[in-house]
Amino acid sequence: MHHTEDYFIIEFISGVRASMKNIQILISLLVLSVLTACAGAGTRGSGDIMSTLSASSGELSPCPDAIDRGKTYQLFFRLEKATRCIRVSVIAQFYPNEFTTKMRVAKTYFTVDRMIDISSFNKKRASLFTEMGRNFTGAWDQQRDATVCASITDPLQKLDSQSIYRIRITTFENDNYQFQIIIYTDEKVQLLKELPR
Repeated sequence: MHHTEDYFIIEFISGVRASMKNIQILISLLVLSVLTACAGAGTRGSGDIMSTLSASSGELSPCPDAIDRGKTYQLFFRLEKATRCIRVSVIAQFYPNEFTTKMRVAKTYFTVDRMIDISSFNKKRASLFTEMGRNFTGAWDQQRDATVCASITDPLQKLDSQSIYRIRITTFENDNYQFQIIIYTDEKVQLLKELPR
């Protein structure tokens, strides 16, 4: 009789331990998913708003600050409100020859720059651009997107509504391209082919 009761007690305790272990696993998975979501939101923002601009290489002005001496184009944008991060994507398509109607995608290199007012320090020059981010490394490893975030400690790394931003683009080739520029943000963006006066 006592052996039977002991058996049921042991089985009951084992069942409770198994249930507690399952609960611990579920809690750990839940915490991990929340941390992953927060990490993604912190670096890229929700990106609910997508702003696009399509332009040919003939419609964009040449950039005086070339990327590694390659033929470089430029366009500009403004943010409606300050934001934490933006994600920029540039697609360049071209016709490989005059006999085909199918466009190919070129490998594109670009930077995201912010205009800085230096008129109080330099009488000959009113402004200059400082780079905030790029889609390639020093070894020219390229990615399609570039995520740029504001910095609390660096005053040059701002994403505000007062600044003008520039995107420099090159493919290191001289083909005629059709560019599509896409910016994902939490705020509205005004994309411009020319530098605002």
